Amino acid sequence: MDPLAPYNLPNNRPVSMVIPRGPGDICARDGSGGAWRATWLDRSLIGIAASDERDLLDNRRSMVWSGSFAESRGGGLFDEDPRTWGRAGWTELESACHRLSITNAQVLVRPHFRHVISDVPSCRRLLESEWARALGIGLAFDPAAMCAPSMLGPGRIEDHLRRMYEAIEMLPRCEDGDLAGIATVIIGIPGTDGVPTRAADNESLGSFVLDLAKSHIPPGLPTLVPA
Repeated sequence: MDPLAPYNLPNNRPVSMVIPRGPGDICARDGSGGAWRATWLDRSLIGIAASDERDLLDNRRSMVWSGSFAESRGGGLFDEDPRTWGRAGWTELESACHRLSITNAQVLVRPHFRHVISDVPSCRRLLESEWARALGIGLAFDPAAMCAPSMLGPGRIEDHLRRMYEAIEMLPRCEDGDLAGIATVIIGIPGTDGVPTRAADNESLGSFVLDLAKSHIPPGLPTLVPA
């Protein structure tokens, strides 16, 4: 049985698998035989800039986390630091993007509740920022990764996920090769450290998420799922 079959959505939307923790290539298939390709680095822009590993983004479409202020000061990828969501975190992210822009990479930012890009308002702010648009930074919209532990109670998680999926239609889309918008949506359920797992791992919540995906993801927008 095709492991992607449960995720097949109408309108020939590309569907593939994402390695949620380790890096790897993504190749999404669609009904016409085409492909949507990217490399999942499982690193953050702030972390890559801090370690001066700009070659990781060399001339390819790369999917990365945005990162946190803690990372800019030697902390771990998912360390919590309240400065992340304020001016200090945004300054670090913008600085990192400018320092890495010389690689001419196509960069897709994946949100996470402990990172600068952590919720729908920060996703919108990124896509509407002049500096992000000038650098052609796109978004890999991931509702499950934006769910903090405090949001996971019965009844609460469904409400949060519903609002996030409803927001897809109100955010800019990537068009004609311009990455300054949503380039893909990752369909999963909240997992450890905010890294999503497969919808099949929780039948009830997974079914709810798939219904949201079918209702709110526009035709033609690529969709990815956790491995």
